[in-house]
Amino acid sequence: MPRGRWGRKATFAAYKAKATMTMAELVEKYRASKSFIDRSAVVMSPKTLTSLDDRAPVIAQMMWDRCGVLPRHLIFVEVTHVKTPYVEDNRYRVTIFHRAPDGGGIMGVDLRFGFMEEPDVEKWLEDLARHQQIDLPPQHRRWIVHVAHENLLPARKMDLWRQLRFRLFLFLRLVSQPTSFYYGLGNNVQLTAEIFPVRVG
Repeated sequence: MPRGRWGRKATFAAYKAKATMTMAELVEKYRASKSFIDRSAVVMSPKTLTSLDDRAPVIAQMMWDRCGVLPRHLIFVEVTHVKTPYVEDNRYRVTIFHRAPDGGGIMGVDLRFGFMEEPDVEKWLEDLARHQQIDLPPQHRRWIVHVAHENLLPARKMDLWRQLRFRLFLFLRLVSQPTSFYYGLGNNVQLTAEIFPVRVG
């Protein structure tokens, strides 16, 4: 298996192993909240969220554990790359987990791009907000985008071959473009990176 693919697979497996609340539990916390962070938060998700049984991304758990309060508008975005040059139909899918009567709520957005397309996430989120498909203000300067950055650590017991493979993957990550840059994030909106430890075996 190529080193990059092995590293991404191992990172994703470790990421999935992190204990987080379900989307149903997140919605319950939102409904029970008396106050909110009065801003719109876009959270990049490593997987598509379509069910209340899905596990919330690690960033959402970290936000709750740290602050005990949620943004009034919380949008989870996952980018899917398909095996066609261009996406002509079904560019996006919006899942509404909760929409508050007085404004705000929790939504999931799956954006699809072909392998010949530039995955400009900011542009498409602006378009969805402008057409009121999602609860975001059209002015992107009022958003804040949260991305995850893993602090990769070797497993406590790792043989020499795995250590070498792990170090090579760290080097490849160091010289490659960050995913947020590839997706056009941070060009016009405020971007924050949540760093958390991930042990890779």
